[in-house]
Amino acid sequence: MIEFTPDIEEILDEIEEADDTKLTPPQQHIFNIVETTRLLEEEGLFGFWTGTTNQEFIMKSFNAIGAYELHDLFQSSQWCENKSADQELNEVETSHLEDIESELLPLLEDVPNVLQEFLDDEI
Repeated sequence: MIEFTPDIEEILDEIEEADDTKLTPPQQHIFNIVETTRLLEEEGLFGFWTGTTNQEFIMKSFNAIGAYELHDLFQSSQWCENKSADQELNEVETSHLEDIESELLPLLEDVPNVLQEFLDDEI
């Protein structure tokens, strides 16, 4: 499981205690990134696209913090958005998604560092 820095964990605690309507844009980005990173670890890109999250909003958060490679992975797997969670992918789709996801884990492992840099720049 990907570990976030103590600074990020502290902000997550603050967010949990806050009313969601009062989150600043940086707090919203941090929340989106952490939640999505955890989802991607568990369910991969197919889970991201077939989940109930606002994918466009999430993608903007990854772009805002400077995680451009992950943003590009989302874009290259966006075709999954048209699938339902209980729909099986065909062989070509599965192979294509596996190729894309082969790049996912190394990029996810870098998210805590990118997020910390974003936080340092915002403070």
